[in-house]
Amino acid sequence: MTKLKNDAEFYRDQVELLREEADEQQLRSAEHYKNQVRVLGERVEQLQHILALESSKVERLSSELEEKNSTEAEGKAYVRNLEIMVNQLSKQLEQRSKLLANGVGNDENEEGQNDEKGVKTKELITELQNELATHRDLVVKLREYLSSHSDVSSQLDSNTQGALDLLNSPILIGKTNLNQQQAQHFFGSSRTQSREEVNDLTPRINTSYQLAEMKKQLVLMHKQLTESEDIVKQETENREELEAENFSLYDKISILDRQLRHIQDEYDELVKKEMINQRTLKDVQELLDDESRKRTKLEQQNKELEQQLAELREYNEPEDDLVTREWESIKSKLRADAMFYKRSLDQLQEEYDQYRIDNDRLSMQRQLTEKEEKVNLLEKEKQQWRMELDIQNVKLQNATSLLEDTELRLKMLNRERTAQMHRMSQLETERDELIRQTATITGRAAADREMAMAKLREMDELRSERDILRKELTEVKQTLAGSTAENAAERRQLQARLRETEAHNEARISDIKAELERVREELEQLQVELQTTQASEMELRSVNQHQKWKIHELEDQVIHYTSRISGLERRSIDLDAELVRAKADLSASRETASLRRAAKTRMADEWLNILDIPNETEDYDDDDNGYQREVILFQRKSKQNINNTSNDLVKQRLRIGQSENDLLKNDSKEYKPSTPILKDSRYRSESVLSNIGGIHRKSTIRSDNNHININGTRSKSSMNLKSNGLKSSTNSLQTEFQEKHESYDSDTQKENEQCEQIHI
Repeated sequence: MTKLKNDAEFYRDQVELLREEADEQQLRSAEHYKNQVRVLGERVEQLQHILALESSKVERLSSELEEKNSTEAEGKAYVRNLEIMVNQLSKQLEQRSKLLANGVGNDENEEGQNDEKGVKTKELITELQNELATHRDLVVKLREYLSSHSDVSSQLDSNTQGALDLLNSPILIGKTNLNQQQAQHFFGSSRTQSREEVNDLTPRINTSYQLAEMKKQLVLMHKQLTESEDIVKQETENREELEAENFSLYDKISILDRQLRHIQDEYDELVKKEMINQRTLKDVQELLDDESRKRTKLEQQNKELEQQLAELREYNEPEDDLVTREWESIKSKLRADAMFYKRSLDQLQEEYDQYRIDNDRLSMQRQLTEKEEKVNLLEKEKQQWRMELDIQNVKLQNATSLLEDTELRLKMLNRERTAQMHRMSQLETERDELIRQTATITGRAAADREMAMAKLREMDELRSERDILRKELTEVKQTLAGSTAENAAERRQLQARLRETEAHNEARISDIKAELERVREELEQLQVELQTTQASEMELRSVNQHQKWKIHELEDQVIHYTSRISGLERRSIDLDAELVRAKADLSASRETASLRRAAKTRMADEWLNILDIPNETEDYDDDDNGYQREVILFQRKSKQNINNTSNDLVKQRLRIGQSENDLLKNDSKEYKPSTPILKDSRYRSESVLSNIGGIHRKSTIRSDNNHININGTRSKSSMNLKSNGLKSSTNSLQTEFQEKHESYDSDTQKENEQCEQIHI
């Protein structure tokens, strides 16, 4: 018993030592992670400072670009001024060449006097032409540059106010000497000089002086342009160098980003290791809890054994052999338990040694020193890059700005700005992530501290319990000597009770088994019922699905038949409209036939009257007026019939449209309007109306022609009666009447055929 107690105390001490070492390791890892988080926060602050410096550089470069835009506007205004000057000089030279060509052959005496002056003027003209050619070449180059750089030209066009200010500035006026008065005097028209009237071809002093000044100014401008070209070339070279350096800096920054990501990955790995260590600590704690539980069980067993020993000591009957056997069995059990606990403790010791080997302090310190060296190297490289950036900034400040590189710089700076803003956003997100990670790590460290404090409290409680148990063990040892007999009696009673309880438990177990079998049978029956109900439900679902499909098919058929019925209704309405039109055509043809019959009877009456030689012409006038009235009434009736038919057609179409809209509202997906029927009906109605209109026009024209012809025959008959007599007039009228009757019959036949075709 003493050995077992000593072993239990030794195991408890080992467990306490393991817990203390685990707590120390956890505190060290938490401090290490805190230091890493602090270092990362400092790096983030440094990167933010670098970003602030780069943003200030971007602002400075944007201000420089604005200044360059202003200088480009000035340059374009200067180029425009040069173009104006060149054009004016070319005009003046053309004027002088014309004057020389026109005025050389007038006076021979003046030629001798002005030979030298003419030679001088020609030399001046050639020189000016050469200078104009050079300046035109320069202007062409400038135009090509502006055409190739459309953005620069658009910016210069937008800055018209700056160009006007440059034109009105005193600097350009002093350079060009082109005031308004001088321009009027020097670049004026030939009328202001009035040299053609006097035939004075000598160059004046003022103009030659002005030409010399203009020549000097043009030479200076040419020099300035060449210098500006050289400066622009230098700027382009400097710009290329700066771009290469900027790209190298961007590469270095990307390398730094990669290194930071690598450090972040290492930090994540350390966090994972910490999680693994925490898990191992939890496992060890669970093992310790198991050991404590086993210890409590052993203590209970020891108490029971001590009670049994006390009972045996008090028991004085001759049963020493049984007692010795039981005591030996108890000792063997205790020895086996002790061996098992020793093995478990050896395993725990081995695991702890392996844990210490894996998490060696020296290796961790070496890794930390290596990482610190890497960080120092990176900081040194950062300082070098900062120096290089300062050098580049000095170079950028010393670089001058001109026309050709402004747009490229704008584009590059805009790209850099967007990239830097994107980078700033990325760094801000990384900073937020690091802050979150630090918060989580601090929370975890606080939780670990609380856990460590709780463990320490538990250990203190266990120590106090251990002391109490030791005291209790001493008391139990003292009470064991006097409680053996009582324990023996109680043991007999307990054995009897155990037998009774075993019999009762066996009976109860048999009852429980019977109940279990009954419950199993009920479960099997319920499973069978469930299977049958599930099969019936599946059949019902399939039947319901088939019925739904049939319902959908019937609905589709109903919709199809309703659409067909609507189409048939439309067709019937169109046929009714065609019948109405055909009836109107028949009524119109009947009326025309009645009118033709009336015309035939009237012509026959006129013929008879002509043969009777009437003296009064008032009857003819009355008949003509009646005929005209009948024609007008016929026209009105035909128009009314046409209007009525058209109104009926419009109403029917409106009804058809309403019915189609109703059908579309009921089923907009499956309804398809029958447009061809309506198109055919409309085409037929239009063709019928056009035919009716043509027939009406033909009838009116023919009636008018008949009326005119009748009037002509009357006038002719009266003249023939007066001049030649009745015979010649009757013969001519008979022939004319026969011809008209034949033509009228042919026309009526054609119209009847057309009506029959329309009815068909």
